[in-house]
Amino acid sequence: MASDWTLPLLQETLDDLPDWSEFRLPKPWMVTLFGLDDVAAGRIARFARSHSCAIMFDPAGVTFRKCAR
Repeated sequence: MASDWTLPLLQETLDDLPDWSEFRLPKPWMVTLFGLDDVAAGRIARFARSHSCAIMFDPAGVTFRKCAR
């Protein structure tokens, strides 16, 4: 994993995922990219949907799962 995640890099990573595969974004990088305020979960959900992914949150971060296109 890259040490300096950017939204364009995450976008490229999610777009290149094969169907039904997963990508895990650890919480520190999730907070850097999306923040940790009361609307961060919504931003992450919209970002995931725009890249055909479902999301699963847990205390350690978020997992993006590519849905069939």
